[in-house]
Amino acid sequence: MNKSNLTKKYQLSPSNKIKYILSNSDFSLVGVHSIGMKEIKFYTIEYFIDNLIRNYEGNFDKNQDFLFTINLEPQIIDELRRFLIKHKKFVVDYVSTGKISRGSHVYQAYLQYIPFILTDREKNIFLNSYINMVDDLRGTDIAKEKRKRLECTLNID
Repeated sequence: MNKSNLTKKYQLSPSNKIKYILSNSDFSLVGVHSIGMKEIKFYTIEYFIDNLIRNYEGNFDKNQDFLFTINLEPQIIDELRRFLIKHKKFVVDYVSTGKISRGSHVYQAYLQYIPFILTDREKNIFLNSYINMVDDLRGTDIAKEKRKRLECTLNID
């Protein structure tokens, strides 16, 4: 498999993108209310990362920085890093607007795979979003523990 196709199989297909748009649109009597292009773009990024997670074995050791990690092959990691870098500005802008309120593995992907590319502000945006998700999923004590570990790992004060 050549490098450009390594991650293509994990991305949202055009037909599934259309299904997503239609299933998240409101066809009421007053007209069509559709989700915006930013929501669609974020969903496609999120879908890609979630699909990677579903297809690789996870490590759920409690003594690691994140709730879990996945064991990716080096070529996939390189491709994932390129993908994350390509979409970084959009994702940072989108997440920082506060429009997204759900948990997302996108936060962890940025913190885990390209922390060396992120500014302190960007690290904080992703860390706060990730810790809010951990708090919702596992509770405040685990969230505080993970925050402390990640602040140290990511050199955040």
